Amino acid sequence: MKLEDDMKDIEGLEKKIETAKSERYEKENEIRKKIRNGESTGDEFKDFMIVNFGLVPKGYEKQYEEMEKTVNDLYQRVKDLSAGSKVLVETKQEYTHNHGRNKYVDITWQLGVLNSDFELGVENAIKFQTGEYSQRFEHDHRKTNWELAEGDIEISCMEFLYFGLEIEGKINPMRRGYRFPDADGKSVNLFVGDEVEKYFTKTKGSLDLSYVDALDLIGADVPKDLREAYDKDIYEMKIQIICDMERLSKEDKKKTEGAVEGCLKNAIKLGMHNTEWKYEMNPGVTMDVPEYIIKKCEEHGIEIPETVS
Repeated sequence: MKLEDDMKDIEGLEKKIETAKSERYEKENEIRKKIRNGESTGDEFKDFMIVNFGLVPKGYEKQYEEMEKTVNDLYQRVKDLSAGSKVLVETKQEYTHNHGRNKYVDITWQLGVLNSDFELGVENAIKFQTGEYSQRFEHDHRKTNWELAEGDIEISCMEFLYFGLEIEGKINPMRRGYRFPDADGKSVNLFVGDEVEKYFTKTKGSLDLSYVDALDLIGADVPKDLREAYDKDIYEMKIQIICDMERLSKEDKKKTEGAVEGCLKNAIKLGMHNTEWKYEMNPGVTMDVPEYIIKKCEEHGIEIPETVS
């Protein structure tokens, strides 16, 4: 009987443990709800951690410390950002296929300007109040054009798991041993203020001029020297299109049709069909560029989209 009594005592203790766990989580949820409703510990970072990650559960102290350090490092970088500060978030996702023989990386860029001083808040993400932002994608080394997106730039709590990681050969300690079935690695990186322009600086010291396209989309100020470099680059691209078109017009049309179509589509992207411009080809020989581009589009069956006409 004594053993059976001891066994019943253990069963009773286990029930108490489960009850205590349940009460603990109920109490924790009450605290999180109170913070969401406006109460505070007096420390906005602590409030954020409690709401999104809870109180430290026994046995998970090390993982929690690692996550807290990651989030706090990020918070310290952004907590004093003021209205007008630039923010860029780069997200990389690595994939493999053909049993690992082929590898490629998808990249997303989100660039915006704060329309108010940074506020941490408590819900689900570190949010940058941009209202709108420029966004660009790259898939297997092919980049899209920058596009305007509505809303604020966010780094979600799930993305904190990948913040600041190198994409190859690293496993986040919070996710050790786990990978998405179709993905081999992920990284999220943040650049703020002057770091943004440095990010777009190439290894030889020149800027990736698509940065100007991104700034123009959101109506951000572009430094004078950068605008001049951009305008020069665009002008040279337009001249090259005209030269290529003239050269191709003297070659076999059957062999050059694809190249001509490519030139015309690029000309449309650059607005050469609807921007008044008289280009002097040779002394005394002037080309009306929009008229020329429109005529060539008609000849080659290239439709000019209404959105860019």
